[in-house]
Amino acid sequence: MLPSPGRNHYVIGVRDFPILVDAGSQRQSPQELLDWLKNSATLQAKSRDAVQAGRVATARDGALIMFGFLRELLPLTANDRDVDFVLGTEQATTKARFEPKEMMYHGQLAL
Repeated sequence: MLPSPGRNHYVIGVRDFPILVDAGSQRQSPQELLDWLKNSATLQAKSRDAVQAGRVATARDGALIMFGFLRELLPLTANDRDVDFVLGTEQATTKARFEPKEMMYHGQLAL
């Protein structure tokens, strides 16, 4: 299970991602599937190197995939722009862009 948001990780959830695993695939066990997904997800702030997910977990019978990225590897501030989450597999790719300055709560960055 991932740590609660606000601790050591940024947590990004993806709902209803089409995971189509071949019957003949090497990714047959649940742990192998999670490892494969973890290696397929990155978080990147503009002009900085991408960070790979360090943790991954599922919930709601696999309908929700949660990716954890270590904050210390990509410390974000309100001044950061164009933070991109990318989950790319052979079957599908999903991308989301965030602007940290739009994630303020009571005057503090709520990431």
